[in-house]
Amino acid sequence: METSERYHIETDTKDISKSGVEVFITPASIGAGICTTQAHIHQAVEFLYITDGSFKVFVDDDEFDIFKGDLIMFRSNSIHRIFTTDNGRNEYLVIKIKPDIFTELSSTDESTARIMRFILHDKAKIVWRCDELKNSSVLDSIRTINSELSAPLSVSDVALKISVVSLLINILRLDDELGDSDSYAGCVSVSRQIYKAITYINRNYERNISAADCAAHVNMSYSYFSRSFKDVTKKSFRQYLNVIRINHAEKELTLTDRSVTEICFSCGFSDVSYFIAQYKVLRGKTPHKFRKEL
Repeated sequence: METSERYHIETDTKDISKSGVEVFITPASIGAGICTTQAHIHQAVEFLYITDGSFKVFVDDDEFDIFKGDLIMFRSNSIHRIFTTDNGRNEYLVIKIKPDIFTELSSTDESTARIMRFILHDKAKIVWRCDELKNSSVLDSIRTINSELSAPLSVSDVALKISVVSLLINILRLDDELGDSDSYAGCVSVSRQIYKAITYINRNYERNISAADCAAHVNMSYSYFSRSFKDVTKKSFRQYLNVIRINHAEKELTLTDRSVTEICFSCGFSDVSYFIAQYKVLRGKTPHKFRKEL
């Protein structure tokens, strides 16, 4: 955007909980074209609920216009950046959830399979519009979270964690109501192992890791792992690894002056031509063109 040099960086103004959940209201920005959050990636699954104004949000290779009352989710290791688009006041509620929360919630393989919808980099729904949330339990959960944030008590960290769990459950239920529920029914028995594999990839993407390494890490045979991983994620091991690497490369392209070659190697690629080709496949343009258009 033309005014992207104007930064008003997201700040943790009211970080209450230290138990795997982080909740705060971003400082209000006045005016359009302000970057409230530079391109970044983190392990946490993040939700933004727009409390005022409107925003343009870039998530991986997608772009969304988000308005007051809308909710958007960023999956773990998604690259995202946010710009204001309203000339008046712009503000949102931030809810960050550490991945460990998801494994704590999953007492069975079936529940793990369901919550994979919050983790996987696929095309499942990540934006819920104001009209969809109206009179829903999801909105009730958001209001409870906001209430705990506005008037914190000594047990607010516990209350926030419970409210966030409620939010996740209510989103799954809303998915069912809207007909957007993702099904991993055929992969329930391996869901925990694939979750562990995804975590391994996220933590080791910059190394020269292979599907065989990942299979050994989760105690599966190479062939069974490769088949199961694609069944669950809808991508091969290499395709999924490239998505994570490209996301980190885009962050470097956006925030640093490092050369494309340096970024290529730092993100785990061993061949510059292959890196450029994969970047173009996922983003529709070369790294050089992406950087030039910033």
